[in-house]
Amino acid sequence: MFLPYLALTHEARQARLPLWRYAGGVTYLITFSCYGTHLRGDERGSVDRRQAVPGLPLIEPNARQVAANRLRMTDPICRLDEGERAVVIASIQETCALRG
Repeated sequence: MFLPYLALTHEARQARLPLWRYAGGVTYLITFSCYGTHLRGDERGSVDRRQAVPGLPLIEPNARQVAANRLRMTDPICRLDEGERAVVIASIQETCALRG
């Protein structure tokens, strides 16, 4: 089921309860980043692989770690343009519609 946040009623948004409570079933938040766009140590935050547990603090930003990770990259950074993003969204929506 694809249920954007904006589709919720005003009351549902104000209650700030989990999204799945309004979806009538299980709802998934699907996120991903493309190769090289969010490296460990990034200022937006990252997770320690050995301690990837919800609720634990994120790794502190570290510009040196980001630079080292960028040097290890074997391919250029991958960024999706508007058309590619539209294909991803359409694919997710189609899969959700087929699987109910």
